This record gives sequence, structure tokens and C-alpha cells, in this order.
Amino acid sequence: MWENLYQLTSAVHLPDLETALDTALTVGAALTGANLLAVYRAYDNQPGFTLAACHGDPGLFPSELPAQELPHLVFAPRVWTSDKRPTSGLQRAARLNGLSYISSVLLGQVHAPIGLLVIADRQKMPDHDLVAMTQVLGASISALFQEFTHRENIHKQLNRLEHALNVQIAVDDTISEGLVMLSPDLKIKRVNPAAEMILGYGSPEVVGHPIETILVGTESIIPALNDAQKGKPTLSNTELRLYRRNGEAFPVHMRIVPVVFGEMLDSIVILIQDLSEKEQIQVHAQQLEQQAILGEITAVFAHDMRNPINNISTGLEFLESVMPADNPNRQELERMQQDCDRLGDMMKSLLTYARPTEFDAQPVDVHFLVKRLIDRLHPRLVNARIKENFYADPECPQVAGNVRALEQVFSNLITNAIEAMSAANGNGLLTIHIRPIQTPEKRTFVEVSIADNGPGIPKESQEKIFQPFYSTSRNGTGLGLAITKRIVTAHKGLVRVSSFPGGSLFQVHLPALK
Repeated sequence: MWENLYQLTSAVHLPDLETALDTALTVGAALTGANLLAVYRAYDNQPGFTLAACHGDPGLFPSELPAQELPHLVFAPRVWTSDKRPTSGLQRAARLNGLSYISSVLLGQVHAPIGLLVIADRQKMPDHDLVAMTQVLGASISALFQEFTHRENIHKQLNRLEHALNVQIAVDDTISEGLVMLSPDLKIKRVNPAAEMILGYGSPEVVGHPIETILVGTESIIPALNDAQKGKPTLSNTELRLYRRNGEAFPVHMRIVPVVFGEMLDSIVILIQDLSEKEQIQVHAQQLEQQAILGEITAVFAHDMRNPINNISTGLEFLESVMPADNPNRQELERMQQDCDRLGDMMKSLLTYARPTEFDAQPVDVHFLVKRLIDRLHPRLVNARIKENFYADPECPQVAGNVRALEQVFSNLITNAIEAMSAANGNGLLTIHIRPIQTPEKRTFVEVSIADNGPGIPKESQEKIFQPFYSTSRNGTGLGLAITKRIVTAHKGLVRVSSFPGGSLFQVHLPALK
């Protein structure tokens, strides 16, 4: 008996309720000598009891006990024998199935039954200690129900907490606002990844430290935090300037929100929105506006300057025509004429750069266009002793663009390559390849690669060569590549450069004609 009682009390440590009930009923059969035992369980979503576990023939017990049966059941063990009149549906089922006796007891607490234990036998009558054993077995199974229900509730609560934690982590990782959580004494409890990026501090190195060690601004936020300690939200959308870890000042919008449960302050949440990118956008927009105004002024200036330059050039030509051939001032006139020509080219470039870059798109064969340019520049290549390597994919599609504008693009790039190789002493090589390419988004472009083996472009200059008025050439206007980029951009394409000592490569990508 003691061994069976030990197994009965140990059933609470089994992994699941079903196994624990089977063990308890097997032990109960050994303790009572009965060959039929069953446990019914109450469920929240349905009335009455449902058969949960059975030892012996399960067909001898009804699978459901309706709610009408509950008034006939009590928390004290009740024994019915076959020589008595049945007074409940359970006892009538026992007589119908030829059972000698049936003992039952409600499980749980008064006014809150959680189940029913039934002990029966088909052949022998009950032992004298059946009532006591029924009571012991019922108390043990009640404890099993309560323990496993408690476990199930804890498991559900853990799942809810885990889900809430995962949601919180996902929100912390995805929101762009920095989040710093403080304890009521203004010490850091948690910092999300956005706040780490904004402020420059890692969460492990600041947790537990006072907030003033990392949140340093041009204005003190301690008064606002003191208000938050009293439960008052402050600094809603107020613009401040904070300092990053590296000492850089940056503008922010800051909100301080106290988290109160009941009347107790649990924590203080600081939300930080970095406005430095917005500030940069505003500055860039102002620069673009200024450039637009400057472009209009430049266009007017370049247009009006052409007439005086033409007049000066005409006057110089007249002076040169009437001046004797041996006059020593002829060289000075020639130099002045060259300066006039250079000024005229600069004004022409300024007008080109200042004009709107909108073109009427027509089908353009890039292969034919570039090949015609190379043929036109062939004498210059021969004079500079530059070899050419030209290849165009025969399957290359046409592009939608303006012939004159695209001719200017490739003329600028090829001319620049020739000038870069002018000092190559006969070892210059101009390589031009044209081929179709496809982007990951399945868009087709025509790529024109123009490479030279000149001295290359310094790394610090590669980011500036497309800016207006920046030139690495002594006599350049600094507008050729700026105009090139504007034309390519207007064609919804892109141009990029890669260079190293001993060569440069320009690549132009233009959308293929559909």
C-alpha cells in the first residue's frame, strides 16, 4: 500500500495530465481492488462533465454526464450497491451494465467542482475501506487537476509574454525613433538599436548609468525629467540639440513620457527623433534653389556676353589684316584672338548648361552614332598616335533619346580620353565597347564603356568631376562633364567613372527602347 501511495503522490511530476491520470487510476485499482475506474473533467466551454481517463472497460461508463446529473453528486464519497434503488443517471448506468457497486466523489472545492472520480466493480462487493480510499484517491486526482491546470496557465502566460516580448523587440528594431527607458530614479534600463545609432552608445555599456551621462544637450533636460517623475509628459515635439558620443551636435525632436501603473511611476520613456537628415535636406533644397537662380543669371550673362566677345574678335581680325606681317605685335593679337575664342567656347558651354535639359525622344542607334564619331575623330587619333579598339554587340537595341545631345555626350567623353592620352608617346589605346545589360529588375539598358590608358584621375577628384566649373584640365571650362551628366540624367540614364593610375573608364547606361 505504501508503495502505491508513493506512486500516487509522484504522479504530479509526470510530463502531462493524461499520463498522470492513467498512473493514478492504475494505482487506485491496486489500492481498492476495483477493476473499473474513471475520471470525468469539467471544461469551461461546456456544461456537465466529460470522460477524461478510464481504467478497465471504457464502454461501461457514459462519455458525458449532463449538467442535470450534478445535483446528485456530492464532495463526500458515496457508494451505491446493486441491492439498492438507483437515484442518478450514473447509478442507473451501473445497474444497466451489471455492476456490483459504484463509488463516486466530486473533485475540487465546494461550489467549484472540477471533476468526478468513479470506482466500480462487476463481480465483488466493496471493501470496508472503500470510502477512505475513494477520498484519498479523489484528493490526489484533484491535486493533479489543479497542478496541471496551473502549469497550463503558466505556459499560456509565458507564451503571451514571449509574444509580447517578440513584438516589443521587433518594434524596437524597426522604429526609426530612438527609445531610452529610464527607471524612476533616472537610470537607464534599456536602449533600442535606433538610440544606439543616434547617440553612439551601445546598450550594455550604458544600462544602469544615470541618463545625464549620455543625453547631453545645449539645453538641460533635467527639469523636464523631474516633471516626468511626477507623472507629467513633457517636451512634446520640442526641437533641441544633443551631442553624439563623438561630440557632434545634431537637432532632435524629443518626447518624455512617464509610464504610470495605478498611482506608481514604473518607468520613463524618452523618444528621440534625429532631424539631422531633415536639416541636410533643407540645406540641399536651399542650395538647389540658389543654383536655379544662379543658372538663370548665368544664362542671361552668357547670352549678353557673346556680342561683346564677337565685337572684340572682329576688331582683332581687322587689326591683324591691316598690320604688316613683320609687326612684332601680331603674336599679341593672335594670343588675344585665342582668348576670345576660349571665352566664346565658355559662353557656349554656359548656355548649354543653363538651358533646360528636356529632349524630344527618338529612336537612336548608339552603335551607328558612336562609330560615326570615331570616324570623324580618326585624323586626330592618328596624329596623337592613339590606337582604337571598338566593339559593339550586334544584338544591341536602340535607345530613346536626342541624337544631337547624345552625340555631345560621347564627343565629350572621347575627346577627354584623347586629351588624357596626348602625352602617351604613341602608346595610347582608346577602347569603346557597346553592349546590352539587364538590371535585377529585368530592365534593359545599353552600356557604352569608354576607356583610356592615360594617367588616371586622382581619387579625390573622381567625386567632383561631374560638378560644374570643376576641371582637371588646365584650359578646361569645367562644364563638359557636368553637361554630359545632365544630358544622360535627362535621358533617364546614368554615367559613372572608375579610375586608377594608368587608366580611366567611363560607363554610360541608357534605357533601351521598348
